[in-house]
Amino acid sequence: MKKMLLSLALAAAGLVSTLPAQAAALVFSATSTHINVGDSVTIEAKITGLGAQVLSAYDLNFIYSGSVLNWFSISQNLASFGPDYIGGAADLTDGNLDFYANSLMDDAYLMANQPDEFLLFSFTLNGMMNGSTMFTLGGDPDFERNFVGLEFQTMDVDVGSICIAVGDGACAVPEPGSYGLVGLALAGALVPAWRRRSGRPAN
Repeated sequence: MKKMLLSLALAAAGLVSTLPAQAAALVFSATSTHINVGDSVTIEAKITGLGAQVLSAYDLNFIYSGSVLNWFSISQNLASFGPDYIGGAADLTDGNLDFYANSLMDDAYLMANQPDEFLLFSFTLNGMMNGSTMFTLGGDPDFERNFVGLEFQTMDVDVGSICIAVGDGACAVPEPGSYGLVGLALAGALVPAWRRRSGRPAN
């Protein structure tokens, strides 16, 4: 039994070690995922896991249902782009918030001074009616989720999302993650061995 457990543990470790290195990610956090109609929610958008990369520019559209949520205030953090940059909002239509930024500092400066993760935006939105909505980036890689890294090259960034429910609205329960499925598979592999050892039929 111990040998089998060790073999399964080594197999799981091998599976994890062959997974690709974690890419940079845009992650969302919120003070709440459920609010009442008339209440507000604050959503923060943070870039993480830059590693050997930098964020030198972006063109981003944050999308959500403008009938369920209306924006009240927005803070765009450009401090990590250095002392010289251009940036701002191209459009603030409820449901599709369009922002751009471009650091005018060179790559060497950004590599030396930009942290591995930092806050990009903070949004405060009001609940307008019963319902739920995802808050994330648009799907167009050129104009809605374009992240630029070293040498003006487009950077791969894993884009997250967050669901906000208002009033009677509800967010769907997320499915188990891939690591949870691996754990279930390992548990399933152990059950027949445990039954054989305990003298119970495996059926």
